[in-house]
Amino acid sequence: MRHLKNGQNNMMKLLRVLCLTLTFSAPVMAQEKAAQTPSATPKTTEQAQFSTPKYSPNYCQFTAQFPEKPYITHKCEGDTKDTCFDLISYTKVFDLSTTITVEIICNRSTPSIYEAFTPEVMEDTVRAMTKDSVIEAYEISSRQEKAYRQSGLLGRGRKGLNNTIYIAQLWIADKSIMSVEAELIGEQSEESDQHFAEILRTIGYTLDLEATGAIEAMPKPVSDPAPESKTKAPEIKLETKIK
Repeated sequence: MRHLKNGQNNMMKLLRVLCLTLTFSAPVMAQEKAAQTPSATPKTTEQAQFSTPKYSPNYCQFTAQFPEKPYITHKCEGDTKDTCFDLISYTKVFDLSTTITVEIICNRSTPSIYEAFTPEVMEDTVRAMTKDSVIEAYEISSRQEKAYRQSGLLGRGRKGLNNTIYIAQLWIADKSIMSVEAELIGEQSEESDQHFAEILRTIGYTLDLEATGAIEAMPKPVSDPAPESKTKAPEIKLETKIK
């Protein structure tokens, strides 16, 4: 039981920087090292607007498409490259009474991490993701598809004087892992609910989103036409003899 608890704690650390493979492969040693070394303050670059409303880097098997261009912030939890990640954030305010926020991280993963993140582990991870934000969890579920796994939690939270609807999701495949935290803060309205649902509808496994038409499929590369031969074929003259 102690080893299981240590592994889950370490997996939460792994999730924060999404797939630090060395940490995952040695859970007990990593936890002991973390206890001895004070955590470093994350290094953050200035927030910048992303180039398009669609976030789907080449290494990520998942996609998030927003109604408008989100913002990107590069963060590092340590001094090495493998502790760095990009945080994608989107905010929409409705009449100053309702706010929608979405934060997404997608980093590289490995087949061994994919194998280790069973549906049960993913559900535990999602619970831990929301422990400081959710007062009451309404629903938690997970599913196994052919090429990926997904776990999600729907709950009620509190931010200041406002009630919130909080959704956390974890997506993982053999080459990438993505976390999603979405929150609707304040009074609900038909407009805000629809906006919130539309964003969530366009977050997921890229091939599935393209197949269902939720996002536009990337055009297939067109192969270059075969170059014309510089050598002309010999002309063949047919002579018809009339007898």
